[in-house]
Amino acid sequence: MHSSGSLMADTICRTAEIGLTLTGAADAGNITIIDATPVAVNNTCPECAHSGKLRDHTLRRLVDLPVVGFPTRLHVRVPRFLCADTSCPRKIFQASLSCADDGAKLTHRVTRWILTSPGH
Repeated sequence: MHSSGSLMADTICRTAEIGLTLTGAADAGNITIIDATPVAVNNTCPECAHSGKLRDHTLRRLVDLPVVGFPTRLHVRVPRFLCADTSCPRKIFQASLSCADDGAKLTHRVTRWILTSPGH
């Protein structure tokens, strides 16, 4: 398991419970920005199930639950891979996150929070 070295920060921001570890944070005025990386990464190609080779990383921006009353944005550094199977139609793929569906802008827990809030 990868650790950021700041169990306290991961606990306060509750990143550990969604499979992320905190790598930085910033007060951006009316929002809190949390930089994070996935704790565990699956490098298996979703098309052919072969392992991939690390290519680079991309930044995925997600809306998460407020932290101490301020809206939170997660900036997650997600690895991208090259498929090792040369016959696979998918050449590059991005690791999936356990906290959000591929392509989603909201974490699962903020979606639940929105749907269970009074008035929704």
